[in-house]
Amino acid sequence: MEENRNQKQESLTVKTFLDTLVKYNEEVLFPFLDERFVTKTEFQGLKTEFHEFKDESLTGQDKILKKLDILLDERK
Repeated sequence: MEENRNQKQESLTVKTFLDTLVKYNEEVLFPFLDERFVTKTEFQGLKTEFHEFKDESLTGQDKILKKLDILLDERK
């Protein structure tokens, strides 16, 4: 009889835990993940923007390095 009662209490505890976990996932985890993931088309747009940014950045660095080379040559 004592074992049966312990099993019921343990089952309730596990059920309570699982219910709490489900509630947490629905209210906190899934909305958080939804904000962090992008669709394939959104990713393609971000990828294109990144490549444009990278190209602009590298072009700017190239211009700076050329100017530095000119200044170093003039200094000699």
